[in-house]
This record gives sequence, structure tokens and C-alpha cells, in this order.
Amino acid sequence: TFGTFFTLTKVFVFNSIFIGFRTIGVVTKLDIMDEGTDAREILENKLLPLRRGYVGVINRSQKDIDGQKDIKLAIAAERKYFLSHPSYAHMAEKLGTPYLQKTLNHQLTDHIRNTLPDLRNKLQKQMIVLEKDLGEFKNFAPDDPTIKTKAMLQMIQQFALSFERALEGSRSNEINTIELSGGAKINCLFHERFPFEIVKMEFDESDLRREIAIAICNIHGIRIGLFTPDLAFDAIVKKQIARLMEPCLKCIDLVITELLAVVHSCTEKDLLMPKIKRKKTIPGPATSLGNQVIRKGFMCLHNLSIIKGRDFWFVLSSESLAWYKDEEEKEIQYILPLVNLKIRDMEAGFMSRRHMFALFYPSGSNIYKDYKQLELSCESLDEMDSWKASFLRAGVYPEKIHNQGEEEENKIIQEVIDPQLKRQVEVIRNLVESYMCIVTKSTKDLVPKTITHMIINDTKNYIYEELLIHVYASEDQVNLMEESPEEVKRREEKLAMFHACKTALDII
Repeated sequence: TFGTFFTLTKVFVFNSIFIGFRTIGVVTKLDIMDEGTDAREILENKLLPLRRGYVGVINRSQKDIDGQKDIKLAIAAERKYFLSHPSYAHMAEKLGTPYLQKTLNHQLTDHIRNTLPDLRNKLQKQMIVLEKDLGEFKNFAPDDPTIKTKAMLQMIQQFALSFERALEGSRSNEINTIELSGGAKINCLFHERFPFEIVKMEFDESDLRREIAIAICNIHGIRIGLFTPDLAFDAIVKKQIARLMEPCLKCIDLVITELLAVVHSCTEKDLLMPKIKRKKTIPGPATSLGNQVIRKGFMCLHNLSIIKGRDFWFVLSSESLAWYKDEEEKEIQYILPLVNLKIRDMEAGFMSRRHMFALFYPSGSNIYKDYKQLELSCESLDEMDSWKASFLRAGVYPEKIHNQGEEEENKIIQEVIDPQLKRQVEVIRNLVESYMCIVTKSTKDLVPKTITHMIINDTKNYIYEELLIHVYASEDQVNLMEESPEEVKRREEKLAMFHACKTALDII
């Protein structure tokens, strides 16, 4: 009924005043209102005002629809009704379906005209982004082997350029302000981490004096020494210099790890084709330099109650020790950081044929849940020695043991040492300290330079001079440039979006 319509319209109009600026009221079924009533005040926008007013229309009745009354005849009858009705005749020009159509078209045109500038700007920005993304595919034609070969050459050249920028630093406008580049991280390794590893290699003053005294006594033998022997100095210095090898090897491993991270990052960015990405594993200087992983293999855990006596797949890197359920490395059990970790030998059981060692923290803190140490075993002595050497390379040093025999020997030497031997020990000790200061300073200076020359520069030279040769010689270049299904889908989607935006801009 018209009353129901009026109530609903009142609610809608109240809300529309606050919602939009394009609301147009449409009043239908004016021809079936009760005699003596009309919608004049509503159509004159007096009762419930709308910004755009109201338009009255007369729809075809069900009888007209069933009788298939012509649309033109219905519009003519509508026109005649408004002109002949005393309440609507004065506004007949603003009533009817044709006027409603004209009003709606005008409203739609104005809306499009007002929103076109923003839409055009949005499309233009989208076009710029898409053009940049499609630059990856500008030299790629699916059915042209020549273009594929050219694209492969350009991608490898871009990969080499990105690798060099990551190491040497970027002087372009595209400077990363979020994280350190590979070159900056290697610089921190050279000038912060490496000196710290050297400083950590402390030596006991009493042990040093004892070793010097023993060396002098062994050199003199049954004779009385009148002069300070040079051989004692040589023996002590050689032993101290040998200790510097550990931080040097660790620095090399850390630099190689960072180089591989740079290679991986540049590969993901510049090499689009999956087969070319896999070619980064081809034999050559770039991949034979080392690995982030120092050692992998099975070992048995003994003291953890839940998993006691089980073999796990262990992966030792320069930063952590992780163990997995098996060699597929899919289900990780735990990752143990190597910071402040120590290693010591253990006695196996009477019936056990395995060789054991333990990892622990000297501070006594728990290493895993409530356990103070991690007890591991290998099947053979050689295998255990290899693991211990790998831990040493990773910076996990053996526990320093002061046995009772050494302490007694040291006490005896201190008691029987004569004043002349004390003077000789002090002379050699001062010489060793001065000489090791020079050696340490030279090591801090030469090791980074040697790594840069022998590893970093060789890797760059390989990428610039030999990588392309290996790629061309490995297999068919056309097959190397085959796109993965994901790349094909991504390219097609971007191309479709690009053409759609271009067509829309042409229409606008």
C-alpha cells in the first residue's frame, strides 16, 4: 500500500540525507491511488525533501504485461495521465519514465566526469608499476631462441653487476636503508668479529712461564746453561702462532657463508628462469670455496631420557648445531647455538664400543631443557676425532683441564728453579709477548686482505669471466631459459593487466 511505501520511504530518506548526494526518489503506482488522494507534496519535494527530488512514474500493470502492451503505447499513456491529472499537470514535464531516464543518465555522466581524474591518475600509476615489472620480460619471446640467448646473457651480466654492488657498495640512488648489504656484513666480520675471536684466545700466564722453563731445561739437558737459548723462544712462539689458526679458519667460514647469502639473494633477484638458478651449483671456484655447513652426519644421543640412545642427523654450521630426525632434514628436533659452548671427552660404558664426548657450558647453565650437558657418541674413533675437529673449526674449544700431575710438576719447578733460570724465563716471556703483539697485529691486517684477494676477488672474477662460459657449455641454452609454470602464469597475468590498463586509458 501507499502507507507502507510512505513509511519505508521516510526511513530510507532519513538515512539517505546522511549517506549520499545522488539519491533520487522514484514514486510508482500513482494511477492506482484512492480517489481524492495524490502524491503532490511528495513529488514537489515538500514532505520528505531529497537533494535530487522525486520522479513519479506509472508502470505497466500485470494486465498490460499479459496482453503484451507495447512500451511506446505505455509511455504515451503515462504521458497522457500526467497531463490530464489536475494535481500533476503543472509538473508533467518532470514526471514519467523518459524524464527519469534522462535524469539518471545525467547523474551518471556527472559522476563519471567527477571521478575520471582520480581514476586516470590511478591507472597511470598502475601502468608505471606494471611497465617496471614487465621490464623483466622485455627480452623474452617464448618462440624465439635468439631472444632467449640474448636475455640469458643480459641476466647473467645483471647478476654479476648486482653481486659486485652488494660487495663493493652501491653509489646509485637505490641504496638499502633497511638492512646491511653483504659487503657491509663482511666488513663487520673483518673489523669486529675477527679481532674479537683473536682476543678471546687468552693464555694462562703461569702456564706460559712453566712451558718456557720446561723448554729451557729440556734444551740444556744435563748441562748448565750459560745463555738464554733461542730454541725455547722458537718453540713457544710456534705454539702460540698455531693457536691463531682457529679464529682465521672461523673468519673464512663466516665470510664464505655471507658470500653464499649474497649469491642466493642476487640469484633470486636477477635470474628468472629456474634452470639457470639451479646452475649456480655447477663446479667451479664460486662453489668450491666452502659451505655454511661445516659437517653433517649421524650421531647418537645418550643422556636425554625421551630420545635416549637414538641416532639423529646432525648439522654443524659456524653458528649452531642442529639435529633432525633423518638426513632429509625435514623434521628438526632442536637448534643449539655454539656461543660459549665447550667440548670434553667422556668414558663410554664397559660394554659399549662407541666413542663418546659431551658438549656443555662452562658456566654450568642448562644446555637442553634440564640437562647440563649433551652426550654424543660415534661408531669409530676416527669419526669422533673428525667431529671434534669440526667443532674446533666452528669455535667450540676443548675443556681446559688442569690435572694433578701438571700442578705438581709446576710446583716442583717453581721450588727448584734457580735465579738464572727465572731471569731466562722472564726474558723469553717478554720477548714472546712483544713478538706475539706484532704477529697478532699482522694477522688482523693480513687475514682480511688475503680473504679478499683469494676468495672474494676470485669469486667476482669467476662470475665475470667464467660463469657465462660454464652456462653456455653445460647444456642447451634454450632449455635453460624455460620458464617455470609459476613464472608463465605471473607473466601472463601482468601482461593482461597491462593491456587492460592501457585500453582503459585509451578509452578515458
